[in-house]
Amino acid sequence: MCPLVTAQGQLVPDDLDRRIEFHYNAILDIVSDWRRGRGSECDVPLLEKFKEFHEEFIRETQGYFSETAFSQQEVRRLVNFYLSNLEFALGCPLGRASALYWDQNEDLPQLGGPHMRIPGGFGLILDSLAQGLDIKLDCQVEEVLFTDKTVLVKSTQGDFHTDKVIVTVPLAVLKKGVPKFDPPLPEVKTRAIQALGAGRVEKVVLRFTQDFWSEKLTQRSLFGQVPESEDQMGFFNVFYSHACPQVSAHYSLYIS
Repeated sequence: MCPLVTAQGQLVPDDLDRRIEFHYNAILDIVSDWRRGRGSECDVPLLEKFKEFHEEFIRETQGYFSETAFSQQEVRRLVNFYLSNLEFALGCPLGRASALYWDQNEDLPQLGGPHMRIPGGFGLILDSLAQGLDIKLDCQVEEVLFTDKTVLVKSTQGDFHTDKVIVTVPLAVLKKGVPKFDPPLPEVKTRAIQALGAGRVEKVVLRFTQDFWSEKLTQRSLFGQVPESEDQMGFFNVFYSHACPQVSAHYSLYIS
């Protein structure tokens, strides 16, 4: 659990945050129970189904959050933070996420585990892997031609002949038909490429002359920003500190 900060600069009390997080996870569990045995014809947006069960819970409990110092509107904002964090994880608005299949990645254990950050950044891994390799920069691949024996790669810097080729371009690029393949990719692959969703996450780095947040956040390097309204969900919702004593302080944030 990371500390949460409101738009007014207030820290959300940990006990309230834990209560909201428990409620949020409980509603998702209810959604999971609802979808059992249902087919795609019953699918609806995840946000729609979450709101339905959330409002039903509020009506039936009448007072679950009334003991807190925060108003119902403020509680709703806290719930929206957790929803925005889920949007960040899914890479798309919850209004477009499937209530039946939104968490199918949990069936893939290789994607599990805690979030990790590497001192110095992930670029260190790439630098290590790149040692001894002949890497062409500013070299756009335009076409990949397969023959029985070799592969010809046509680019803006000339042609390359090879035995094998590994294509690792982003999904959004493949959706645009770039690069061109000859012979064309099998229909089963092109259908899969077009069917897969491609979300966007933007990372912004802010640089400050001094670290003014650590004292309030008790030296924790991660905090969440509670959105004022539902239409602000996904904007500047998670901040990571990269401050170092010898250099100016940095904060990176993610926008889903």
